[in-house]
Amino acid sequence: MNKPRESDSAGFTLLEVLISIVLLVVITIAIFQATTTTFRIRDALIHESEFFNGIRLAMGVMERDVNLIYSPLIMMPTPSASPTAPSPADAQDMANIMSQELGRQSTYWAPAFDRTGVRPSRLQGTSEKLSFVAASHVRVYKGTAENEFLKVSYELKSDPVTVFDAKDTVSGARMLTRTSSTHVFFDDDDRDTFKRTHSVLFGILKFRFEYYSKPKEKWATSWDSDSQDTKNEYPDMVRVTFEAAGPSRLRYQGIYYLKSEVPLRGLQTKF
Repeated sequence: MNKPRESDSAGFTLLEVLISIVLLVVITIAIFQATTTTFRIRDALIHESEFFNGIRLAMGVMERDVNLIYSPLIMMPTPSASPTAPSPADAQDMANIMSQELGRQSTYWAPAFDRTGVRPSRLQGTSEKLSFVAASHVRVYKGTAENEFLKVSYELKSDPVTVFDAKDTVSGARMLTRTSSTHVFFDDDDRDTFKRTHSVLFGILKFRFEYYSKPKEKWATSWDSDSQDTKNEYPDMVRVTFEAAGPSRLRYQGIYYLKSEVPLRGLQTKF
């Protein structure tokens, strides 16, 4: 009688196979959960990065525009303490100027204030809108009919429903828009073919512009450089306070202080 060879009895038992399968399932589930968590964290980080980068870029564009607020008054000489009376010819020249386009007030320009025809740029601001002339434009294409000046306006507009994803919808949020035009000296905004409007920030829950006057040491919620109280004057600082909502229930509250870098009170002013 032959004895069975040792190799004939080699192999795995049913219990060993079941244990191996269970271990494989456990490892597979662990790998799947780790991979799912990694992708979820990655998506959250991408959303957070896009949200805060969007705020940073929007405020950066606004800061550049405000930094370069422009008015021809910075190039004008300091007026004499005892001005001489205008001659009849000067008065007639001034009357002719005031009867033409240079003598009319527009959104971005005040009427000419002397016989040279120079018009001060006009800054208008409320708690939800700000418009002014800036020297912040950069001409990209050679030969285009553009210069470094820009009519720019920031305005808060309604955006009834802001949807970030299927599970994150914000009702009643608004958006901040930027309207600009390189056709700076054209007064008719309705027929300005150079005007472009872009949305720079979405999901705004609260927003407010405020304007600071250093001589008065006072903040105001409105400003007009062509009004009687602030004639040919510009705010020394603009404060932007807002709250914004983002995807994945992100929220941001911030206060930004923007200040002009050009000498809006004249080149001979001592600071």
